[in-house]
Amino acid sequence: MPFPLLDLIPEHQRGPMNLDQKVSDYITNNNWDRNKLSQVLNDDLIDKILTIPLPRSNLHDKMVWGPNPNGSFTIKSAYNIQIQEWPSHPHANLLKKMWNLDIPSKVKIFAWMLFE
Repeated sequence: MPFPLLDLIPEHQRGPMNLDQKVSDYITNNNWDRNKLSQVLNDDLIDKILTIPLPRSNLHDKMVWGPNPNGSFTIKSAYNIQIQEWPSHPHANLLKKMWNLDIPSKVKIFAWMLFE
């Protein structure tokens, strides 16, 4: 899903939410906990979530950054996404060259922000 689940819920239908909660908070005994889900989501979304199979082993949640093969966030991976979205950006080549310079990262980030 390319956007937060919260965007699918109209504001007037949103229950109290703790944005720090994890998916695992809504799983009990390796099953989705419908009661917990119903406290924050509408029935249509709950029905869709209940169709998602859960792993049989007890895994812990882990933060990953999908665009980077090793799962960690880097400014470079964010930059690469931005460049892919801007194939015809007039400064794409300049930004690419700037990224490869041996200068402090904060200077690269500042320059990148100037072109935004």
